[in-house]
Amino acid sequence: MAEAIAQGGELETLVRRLRDREDRLRALKSARDAAVAPTVAPIDRATLRAGLRRLLGEWRRLLMLDVANARTVLRALLEGPIRFTPLVDDGRRRYAFEGAIALDRLVEGVVDLPWCGTSPTGFESLPSMPGL
Repeated sequence: MAEAIAQGGELETLVRRLRDREDRLRALKSARDAAVAPTVAPIDRATLRAGLRRLLGEWRRLLMLDVANARTVLRALLEGPIRFTPLVDDGRRRYAFEGAIALDRLVEGVVDLPWCGTSPTGFESLPSMPGL
């Protein structure tokens, strides 16, 4: 384009072609930005809470099915002994219990996130996304 301008081409045609190229460049940049930007679905806290409660219930059920393995798991998670305190309420005898767990041993894992973007035409590959 610069060469055509330097040679004194028809100004109206050159300006139109220059604008077309600028429009194309803006469209490509916009498509690139849309493709690279991560798409994150909003978190439904109620659904998340219900799912966690379901998993916790499953965890408790599994521990009750195999008491020997449950004890091994608890030994790995507990940072000390479990303290039991007797309680008497309205003639009912119960126990309160408490203990400390090591969260670094309990909370770990890998979460796969769905990729929601598509590659615009002409892009060979998307840049890597660190941490995903």
